[in-house]
Amino acid sequence: PTLTELDFFPECPEDERVCELADALKANTVVKKLELDDGDIGNEGAVGLAGMLRVNTTITELDIMDNDISEEGAVALADAIRLNSSLAELYMNRNNIGTAG
Repeated sequence: PTLTELDFFPECPEDERVCELADALKANTVVKKLELDDGDIGNEGAVGLAGMLRVNTTITELDIMDNDISEEGAVALADAIRLNSSLAELYMNRNNIGTAG
């Protein structure tokens, strides 16, 4: 069996650990679904995830709803998604994203 989903609910890591996870997933060729919902991920974690999405071609679903991501993190993610051809589903509602995000 191959691990294709990572679900951290209800123990979603904070920014520093999310950045470490994102770095590890840059070379990922197996995990397709990453669930980091209902946590304390802020802009630092969102920027880390954006860096991963720029190069990862395997993740098809990312759930980061109900965190503390604001406009800065949302813009970083949007820029990365423009370069990503594999992400099909992104859940990021219930964050602190304003109109610029």
